[in-house]
Amino acid sequence: MTWRPLADGGGRDPRRVKEILDAALKRAGGESASVLAMITAKWPDVVGDDVAQRCVPVALDGPRLVVRVDDPAWATQMRLLTTQILGGLHQIDGAQSVTGIEVRAGRRVPPGGAGPRRQDPPPPQQASPGNPPKRRL
Repeated sequence: MTWRPLADGGGRDPRRVKEILDAALKRAGGESASVLAMITAKWPDVVGDDVAQRCVPVALDGPRLVVRVDDPAWATQMRLLTTQILGGLHQIDGAQSVTGIEVRAGRRVPPGGAGPRRQDPPPPQQASPGNPPKRRL
C-alpha cells in the first residue's frame, strides 16, 4: 500500500516548527523564540566582543532578558551597564519589548562538552609493615 494524502488534506497545511513554537510561547505568555534568536545573533554588537565572551543571553522571562555570566564580577558589571545594554537592544527589530535584564552567575559550558569532571582524590593507603604511614611536614 502506498501513501496518499487524505482527500481533504487532513484539514491543516504543514507549518514550520518555528511558527508552532512561537505560537506556543505566546499562548504561555512569553516572547517569541525569534526575538531571543535575534538578540543572541546581535549580542556581540550590543555589548562588544569581550563582554559577549563572558555574558550570554539565555532566555526571555516576560519583558526581562536573562543573561548568564561566568563570574560574579561580570554580574556586577552587567548590572551597572543595564541602561546602556537596553538602549542597544532597543535598536534590534522586535526587541523593544525587553525592559529589564536579569543576570545570573554560573559556570559556562565550554563548546563541545560539559568540561572536565571533578576527580576525587585517591583513597588513603592503609599502613602495613612494609608500607609505613606517610607523615606530612
